[in-house]
Amino acid sequence: VNGSVPIRSGDNPARQGMPDLDPTLELGPSLKVLLVQEPRYNLALKLPVRAVIASDFRSMHSAGYLAHPQFNLDVRAGQDWKLGFLAGPLFGDRRYHDYFYGVAPQYVSPGRAAYTAHGGYSGVQFVAAASKRFDKVWVGAFIKFDNIGRSAIEGSPLVERRNNVGAGLGVSWIFAQSKRLVEARE
Repeated sequence: VNGSVPIRSGDNPARQGMPDLDPTLELGPSLKVLLVQEPRYNLALKLPVRAVIASDFRSMHSAGYLAHPQFNLDVRAGQDWKLGFLAGPLFGDRRYHDYFYGVAPQYVSPGRAAYTAHGGYSGVQFVAAASKRFDKVWVGAFIKFDNIGRSAIEGSPLVERRNNVGAGLGVSWIFAQSKRLVEARE
């Protein structure tokens, strides 16, 4: 499961005058192949394939399909810290790429040519994360790097940069817990 937030075209200079994009929900199976399992780390190959549904919460429509094969390394570090590293390419079909990066002829403007997206390679993604549980509080942080160089969407006039870096921080309070716990399997 994954998804995207809505895009308000009026807030994005590259999309001025184009329709807003509805939020998407991505649903589909994922095959996980455990390559290495050691007490301090696991290495897995994950092969998710997802259908993408766009919705304004009144109606919904297909926005294509995507696949995101990735290597995932999970490490148990000192003092109960968990570190995670993920890397892999992204692939989307023509409908998926066109939903986000296509420019129909009626939306052509000075500086924005018509563009019909093609399916294929969408870029590559790298993620590093760290988390730890302190009794009733869980903390986590991540940093993510995306690159769309040499991708099927790189030529879209809506693409303003080839690289992107994002980061996030989360804190959760655990207010209740089962008296009997099961051992975690990873």
